[in-house]
This record gives sequence, C-alpha cells and structure tokens, in this order.
Amino acid sequence: MTEGDEQTTAAAQGEHAVTVNPNAVDITPSQDGGVLKEVIRAGTGDETPQDGNSVSVHYTGKLLDGTEFDSSRKRGKFDFTLGSGSVIKAWEIGIKTMKKGEVATFTCRSDYAYGKQGSPPKIPPDATLIFEVELLDWKLEDISPDSDETILRSIITAGELYTNPKEGGTVKVHLKGKYEGRVFEERDVEFVVGEGDNHGVVRGVEDGLLKFKKGEKSRLRIAPSKAFGAAGNAQFGIPPDATIEYEVTLKSFENIKESWEMETDEKIEQAEISKAKGTEFLKAEKYQSALGKYRRAVGLLEHEENLEGEQKEKRRALLLATHLNMALCHLKLNDTLEAVKACNKALELDPRSEKAYFRRGQAYVGCNEFDMARKDFEEVLKIDANNKAARNQLSICMVKLKQQLQKEKQMYKQIFERMAAQAQANAPPTATKEPGSQEPLEPGVWNRSDENNQEAATPEESKTAAEAEEKNVPPPPESVPASS
Repeated sequence: MTEGDEQTTAAAQGEHAVTVNPNAVDITPSQDGGVLKEVIRAGTGDETPQDGNSVSVHYTGKLLDGTEFDSSRKRGKFDFTLGSGSVIKAWEIGIKTMKKGEVATFTCRSDYAYGKQGSPPKIPPDATLIFEVELLDWKLEDISPDSDETILRSIITAGELYTNPKEGGTVKVHLKGKYEGRVFEERDVEFVVGEGDNHGVVRGVEDGLLKFKKGEKSRLRIAPSKAFGAAGNAQFGIPPDATIEYEVTLKSFENIKESWEMETDEKIEQAEISKAKGTEFLKAEKYQSALGKYRRAVGLLEHEENLEGEQKEKRRALLLATHLNMALCHLKLNDTLEAVKACNKALELDPRSEKAYFRRGQAYVGCNEFDMARKDFEEVLKIDANNKAARNQLSICMVKLKQQLQKEKQMYKQIFERMAAQAQANAPPTATKEPGSQEPLEPGVWNRSDENNQEAATPEESKTAAEAEEKNVPPPPESVPASS
C-alpha cells in the first residue's frame, strides 16, 4: 500500500480522519517521504536543538483515522535527549528542524515510527502516525569533566566512529572564538591534549575535545573558569569573568598507546616521562598543562597494584610525587577541594608524608577549615619539630580559631538577647488579683498594710484573734482544723 492509498483508506474510516496537507515538507535526509512536516506556529530565533541536547516538548499523537493514542498535555511536558535513541526515528529527525516555541505537525510513515510491530494495544502494525509537537525549550549538553555546566555543547555536524581523543594525544582542530556574537579569533591549530595553553587554547576547548569524534563540528559555551577567567583577555577584547563561545571542528587526531597496550616496564617509563613533563609545566607556572601530564602518569600506574620489588617501589615513589605535585598545582589554582583529594591520595601511599600534611593544611586554611588545618600542621611538627613553616601556619590557625570563637560567642549572645527580648515582649501582663481570689481587688488593697508593715487582717481574722486573746489561747493555724 502506498502512502496515498493509506491516507485514503484512513479517511474512509470516519469523519475524524486526519488530512495530511499536500504542501507539507519532506524533511528526511534521503527525501523518501517518510517524515512530512507542516509548521502550525512559527518559533523564535535561529537556533535549533541538536544531538546531545536535553529537549522539552508537548505532543499529541493520533492515528490516520483521528484516534488519539497519547498526549503529554494530560500529564505534563516530555523530556528526552536528542540522539540517544530514546524516541522514534521521525522525532530524531523532526525535532532538530524546530525553533523554540514552534508548533508543528509531523506525518510519520511506519518505518520512521513503530514499524511492523507497532506498539500494542494502541498503535497497530505498519501504522502511519500524526504528531503535533510544541518545542518548549532545550538545554545544551553538559560535557564538563565535573558535570558543573562549565562546558556546554551543541553538535552542529556529528562525527565519525566511536573513538575520542585522549589526554596526551595529538589533535588537529579548527577554532572560531566568539564573544557576544563577535568573532575574536579563527585559526587552525595542532597540539597535544594537555598542552593546549602552550598554543593559546583555553581549557574549555581542551576538556571538550575529549568528548569529540573525528569530523565533529560543535558549538561550545564555556564558563569563565574554563576560559579567560578573572583576568579576561585584553588582546581579544574579552572582559573579566566572561562566558565565551567556540565553534570547534575536530579534523583529525592520533592517540598515544593506552595503558592496557603496554607492559609494566613501559607503563613505568611513560609515567616517568609524563611526570617530568608535568614538572616542567609546573615550574613554568602552566598549572593546567602540568595537571594534564600528572593525570596521565597516574592513569598509567594507579591500577598496577600487584607489583613486587623494584617495580613496586618505583610505582609508589612516582605516584607519591605526582599526587604531591598535583596538590601544589591545585593550590596555585585556588582549587582547595581538589588539593585535599590529592593530598589524601599521597597519604594513602605514605602516611608520614610531611609535604602531604603541610599542603593539605594549606588547602584547609584556604577554605577556612582552621581546626582541620591545625591538626595537619601539628602532624607535620610531629614528623619534624623544626619545620618553621608549619609552626608559623599553626600560629596563624590558632589566631584564626580564637577569632572564630569570639565571633561565635558574639553571634550567640545576640541571638539569646533577641530571644529574651522577644519572650518579654510576648509575655502576658501580670493580673492584679489576691492569691486564691477570682476577682480583682480594689485599687491599693493588695499593698495595704498596718503600721507595723504587717498584712491587713480580714474582719473574720480580727474577730478570731480577739476571742483568742480573751481566752488567752493562741488562734489555731489556718491549715489545721480547730478542735471542738
């Protein structure tokens, strides 16, 4: 059955049958009529979502006879990731043609929908489907190493194969940098991943390339921390703390050997080379490049845990020195949490590492954890009582801790004073009543007293006292019944 025959048959099934606009546009790459699009309401802007983007839509799905089989409008918007294979082929094609806010109808032939199997019980086999889709919004793909949205990607042209560049591999790329729509640089560059700053390549591009495939062209939105930071770039006219954009095309790449392709001796040798290169970058104050080399060294050796003899000792010494140097790089970059992690790794290898305790103490000072820092500097002094730097840092910590304590005391004092004032303000007024009485006294009665400053006696009390005086018998206590 041809598509036209199928539509005619569906139309004959009832008055609710869907009519396909003959002017609908074929949007299939092969132009085989498998997905026809008709725009109901135009969207805004020029951008469209691409593979890797998280997309939000509303949709209503119908059969050709008009039967509705599904709708997101009854339960809330539908979210999915383009290019992940989580939706039918027609959607993977169609959504990429839409702009934000656009509403469109897609007529989807069965081989672009649910095929010969259908989706029982609502969608029969070989069914052509009609979807009305509203594109609400989409988010760029987060490809930053820490998933902190510092590097967001939108794929323009998908790449080939399934391999990616690795740290230490050589890449050839075309770069176009933009700030607020203005192109500030465009060039071809070849460099080793991890050494990009030697070629003026920002960290966001380097980190992003680890997710690229050969031939891929993508747009990267890069946060200041992975771009030009607080300093900006005067040459390019980039102000401090600016988010920038790069169009990056990965033309080709060649990776170095993976660790699983090497024998143990070769891993140790390559780790030594990477560590030495990292130390060169560290001395040149190129801390990100140094970290790239150190990460390579760690990656080669961290899983080689069953070595013996000289190999075991070489591995331990290399990893210890590498983690200590990584901690120093992180301190220089004011990344105190990563510095703490690197020191922890070093202490696993050598629980008496003076440098590890000292640098971790510095990291704790950097994040105002002065008590933790104090303990680390004390550990340094246990190892070397003559370490003047540790003693100075310990003195600083004690001063800071005292200042913190004073601030806390003042803060709690103010809190308690506010609470007391609030409690007093909310307290009910004191009632002017005689104890045991349900009625308020006349003004002045409660405080009335005789000349000897004794409480005034009631008439009953006066009578009892007079009778007792006549009999020379003391009056009975109020709490004890008088004997008969």
